[in-house]
Amino acid sequence: MKKIGYFILLCFFECSVFAIVSAESEIIRTVNFGYRLSDEGAFIHSYTGGKSQLTLPTEIEGNPVVGISERAFIAHPKLRSVFIPHTIIKIGEGAFAGCLSLRDILVDPLNPNYTSTNGVLFDKKIKKLIQYPAGNKRPYYEIPIGTTSLGPYSFIFCKNLNYILLPEGIENIGNHAFEGASITRIELPSSLKKLGSCAFLSCKSLKTIQIFGVCEGLEAFTDLQHGKSAFITQWEYDEQGALIPIKTLDMELEILSAKKDVSLNKPKNTITEGELLYTVINSNQVSILGYQYEDSANKGSAKKRSQKKVGKKTLVIPETLNGLPVTEIADRAFFCAFDLKNVWLPENITRVGDSAFMYCTSLSFIFLPESLTNISNGTFRHCHSLEQITLGDGISHIGPYAFDGCSNLVSVVLPNSIQTLNEGVFLNCTSLEEVSMGDNLVSIGKFALEGCVSLKNLLIPKNLNIVEETFETCSSLESFEVHPDNKHFSSLSGVLFDKSMQSIIRFPRSNRGEQSDSSSRNKKLLLSEYSIPEGVKKISTFAFSHSYGLTNIVIPSTINKIEPYAFYMCTNLAQVTIPNSVEAIPQGAFSRSYSLQWVTIGQGLKHIYPFAFSSCPNLSAFYFKGNAPEENSNYLDDWNKVIIYRLENTTGWNSSGWIGKQLQFWRDDTPSNTSNIENTAPPEPISASETPSETVAPGIESKNATEEN
Repeated sequence: MKKIGYFILLCFFECSVFAIVSAESEIIRTVNFGYRLSDEGAFIHSYTGGKSQLTLPTEIEGNPVVGISERAFIAHPKLRSVFIPHTIIKIGEGAFAGCLSLRDILVDPLNPNYTSTNGVLFDKKIKKLIQYPAGNKRPYYEIPIGTTSLGPYSFIFCKNLNYILLPEGIENIGNHAFEGASITRIELPSSLKKLGSCAFLSCKSLKTIQIFGVCEGLEAFTDLQHGKSAFITQWEYDEQGALIPIKTLDMELEILSAKKDVSLNKPKNTITEGELLYTVINSNQVSILGYQYEDSANKGSAKKRSQKKVGKKTLVIPETLNGLPVTEIADRAFFCAFDLKNVWLPENITRVGDSAFMYCTSLSFIFLPESLTNISNGTFRHCHSLEQITLGDGISHIGPYAFDGCSNLVSVVLPNSIQTLNEGVFLNCTSLEEVSMGDNLVSIGKFALEGCVSLKNLLIPKNLNIVEETFETCSSLESFEVHPDNKHFSSLSGVLFDKSMQSIIRFPRSNRGEQSDSSSRNKKLLLSEYSIPEGVKKISTFAFSHSYGLTNIVIPSTINKIEPYAFYMCTNLAQVTIPNSVEAIPQGAFSRSYSLQWVTIGQGLKHIYPFAFSSCPNLSAFYFKGNAPEENSNYLDDWNKVIIYRLENTTGWNSSGWIGKQLQFWRDDTPSNTSNIENTAPPEPISASETPSETVAPGIESKNATEEN
């Protein structure tokens, strides 16, 4: 039955949904793939294999894979995850549509045109959402801020999604974008300019659509097919700034089957008290649900609920309502209350819910009582006007992305009760200059301080023992200081290490040198040269990434491990010497080091992994002190620009992988002690007259030999 279902779904796609037919070259079949050839390279046309976790190839039968055709993986029944390599620069519409088991679409970080976040496929700048994996189990999805368009078929047949939040800024929704999805309610932002045809075709669970503006393509709503009435409401702001419905359309359609109403309506026990809406929880407490305003037009019901814009700029929430204590601000209670500027919460409040004040873009002050213990996920997300926040000693939990995008927040003092700085808590707080961490903080999560471009110095408290990737884009960070009693970390000259000084964790991007002379007004200069201390054994992931000021880094002989992307986007790094103790150069280690010209590689190297030196356009020479490494195919973009220098009596250069490469002999005169920074020049190759008599491997000629001929 399952196979029959997929066959029916595939036929439906082929015959009804897609009308994309173009004259193309002949399909070439391999064991698992069908592909077409173009002037650019190979385009994957179809996949007949049965893998659930699939890494797409970078080449097929010697042809570089540069694209994925429209409908290439349509309705594939087994795919659970797909990895898109850096070579694929074109993806056709609906390439992964209808893959009901697909949970993650992953993209190589070096791909120039595409990226993924949380398994969702976007263009590189995250302006366009291309494909949401239909098999993902999330019931709720929030489209990232800054996304402006949803591609055709982007959410088609997403059967697990009940609700999708579209942020302001979305301008275009493509054809068939939500076809067959299980969403129950959707709110189209006022920024929307164009709605594609059949955008909501066969959305049988969809009950309510709210439109906050006028856009091209509203006739798409006539495609709704479900069993009960569809309540389609268009809204506008009145003179007082309150939202009022200007058009409501009751669509009475044929009842196909009885369905349970699972739309996101307000609770049935909502109570009104003055300007507030609330409900009673646990029989003896009050949860604030939102704000209420008077209908200035006085038409229909006298009161209308709005969570989108409030007519009052200052709000004081009382301690009790009808004799019951107010203990909670509910999830999304004041979501998008654009004009709200000042809020006082009562002393009984213990929890502020998920996204409770999200998009309160005018909120500049909020009083948080000492009774508050929990700030939930995304509570103050994108409160752009919030300049300061006072966190009481009773707060024990701050949820992920709680202050994400609070771009005017200048300083934060975390109470000692906080043990975890969750993922994305202060993401993109671009004005944040100071974060004082409590003594009991144990961990800093991924992206917790990412994008804090004004943060200059950071004190690591005494109990911190986990720091995830979070400082990569802190472009003003000058130094790390570590509490002397911390048992897990240490710092030297502002650089963060583990306690034993065996791993370098993070070099601050704006690390400064000594004071300059008075002519530069005593400003510290950006450090251009850095020598990793002797004794350090490991360079951690992203340790030097985006260190634009560094032109020279000396790696000591004690280093035996370099982790992925350790020197990613060191754009002014000119040369590097890898010591004999390093056995592998990992993925992306020096990628996008645009100024890198030459690399000397020690005797112990055995492996160079994919993309290790990708996007290094000025790289012209490798000087190998040892035998040829095993991997030698795809860690460079263009082998024709690079000369490989090898020593006499080293082996491995006669393998087929080195045929056609530019090889020369050179003499190693490098001093054994490289612990001090020296302005060294590239090693000199051996001249034609000095070339050893050793026979060069078949098919390989040194550059000098070629010139002699």
